[in-house]
Amino acid sequence: MKCLRRKRKRAFSRKFWGRRNPMPQYFIPPENIRNGEFFSGADEAAHIVKAARARAGDEIEIFDGRGNRYRCVIKAAEPSCVTGLLQEKLPDPEYRTKLALCFGAAARPAFESILEHCTEAGVESFQPVWSSRVQFDLFSAWERRLPRFKQITTAACKQCGRGCLPAILKTGKA
Repeated sequence: MKCLRRKRKRAFSRKFWGRRNPMPQYFIPPENIRNGEFFSGADEAAHIVKAARARAGDEIEIFDGRGNRYRCVIKAAEPSCVTGLLQEKLPDPEYRTKLALCFGAAARPAFESILEHCTEAGVESFQPVWSSRVQFDLFSAWERRLPRFKQITTAACKQCGRGCLPAILKTGKA
């Protein structure tokens, strides 16, 4: 019985994703993709070269945060910069229904967890709301914390295979 379940699960996975093991994808800003080529920044290059151990000639998938995903071949791989050629544009697995999440601001660990898991679930935009019950003052240092929140949503998009980065809107009062 266990073996049959495992086979069904694998068959569903192949049917749903179109291949056995989805290739990890990396974020390349749209201004770094032009004329059929791309180049990465230092952070993403270090991840591609050191963590993923990708070399020249390897295939990777990239996305630009605007819904464009590409399969690419690496031309040169160094820890400071990775360059490559775009092979094909991939279909974007975004949902037709656009989701916006308005929520009462929580403490920082819970707020980061909301950003991560809801990004993976398909939320398009986040709108934290300040209410009388909120005890955490997230909004006094909003500009300082925004890069960290964008980093969390970018990592979640990489992990789940999305091509669009969600918007994190500045708070409003309820």
